[in-house]
Amino acid sequence: MTVKKNVLGLISYNKELNYAIKEALQDALILLMKEKQYRSISITELCKKAGVSRMAFYNNYKCLDDVLKSKILDVNQEIINEIGSPFRRTINLDWYITLFYTVRKYSDILKLMFDASFRYGYLEMINDLVLHNVKNISLEEKNKRILWAGGIVNRINKWIDDELLESPEELAEFCYKNLRFDQ
Repeated sequence: MTVKKNVLGLISYNKELNYAIKEALQDALILLMKEKQYRSISITELCKKAGVSRMAFYNNYKCLDDVLKSKILDVNQEIINEIGSPFRRTINLDWYITLFYTVRKYSDILKLMFDASFRYGYLEMINDLVLHNVKNISLEEKNKRILWAGGIVNRINKWIDDELLESPEELAEFCYKNLRFDQ
């Protein structure tokens, strides 16, 4: 009984440690991306900034791109947690307003990701999210979701490129009128 309890405690400790290592690597990557171009960041430099060993890095990731993808997924999950899925209910103007205020909140990190040439990768991830856990979806519904997501992601990209000149309310109003999959 004690051995089993110790093994379970060790497993739990390792999970917590890996989570902390991943978080440290993601945070260090964002800090380095604020200082220099993404493609000029080395794994050694990242590990040093994060305070972890290269072995710890390779126990969690295969390459630098995996760290950035992991951060993108985490940011997307945070955004979804704040705004809710657009596919669980009818989208209304308030949902779009919340979307753009939330995107503005994360715009610094999103800009770094987009500047690191992950615009297409970001769109791919969003497409995966809008089709995730959807069984027996019709081709028409699949196409609506992908077109809607592409329109939203492209509008977010342009808004961030334009340094958030338009207000969240202006963008929300436009998207509510023109980018609705529930029409």
